[in-house]
Amino acid sequence: TIATEYIEARGIQQNPTISSAQLLAQLSGNMSIEGYGRQDARNFVQTLLQRGMRTTSIRRRLNCLSAVFNYAYAEYEIDGRNPFTRVHIPKEGADRVKRLPVATERLQALYEACLATDKPLRWAIPILGETGCRIAEIIGLRRVDVALDCSSIRIAPHPARRLKTSGSERTLPLVGYAQVAMQKLIATDNNDYLFPAYLRGGEILATHAGNTLNKWLKQQTEGK
Repeated sequence: TIATEYIEARGIQQNPTISSAQLLAQLSGNMSIEGYGRQDARNFVQTLLQRGMRTTSIRRRLNCLSAVFNYAYAEYEIDGRNPFTRVHIPKEGADRVKRLPVATERLQALYEACLATDKPLRWAIPILGETGCRIAEIIGLRRVDVALDCSSIRIAPHPARRLKTSGSERTLPLVGYAQVAMQKLIATDNNDYLFPAYLRGGEILATHAGNTLNKWLKQQTEGK
């Protein structure tokens, strides 16, 4: 499909672009790119609103589809107006929920609580917190991406996890709780991936991992 071609050309992660394109095909039919119109965009928005999706998430998916259509119009010399550009979302932003951060002075206790559990996924929290990495970058780490003494990690693309941008490839130091967490992960087993439970069908399920971590974090931090 055009969406898959766009993903490969850009070298970006599949979702939410692919899932958005699949939903559009389900709602309006899988037709040629010039067959879609403004009403298809409106139906797309209305369906996601009815499903209870937040308007910020809907906008993200609209932006993905708009990018796919822009690509298709340019590459295949299609005339016309992109139907997914400047689509109105009723009450956009009114449902936004402010996310409260964990206070800096509470991070030490939180990290210690993470490391005290026997669940490797929670050991990712000190690494995320001390490196500032995106969750997919950490959940997609392989053993070869980690220094022998666990003092650093290399964020690099691989078949199971692309990076958001070409500039995302980098090497980062691990110190303190982040290094301890990595040492525990490395000692867990000999799997090529540090979080094999979130590798399915050759793809890293970072969103699933994030949902699981957020649920536990809210319980530990009064909803933060």
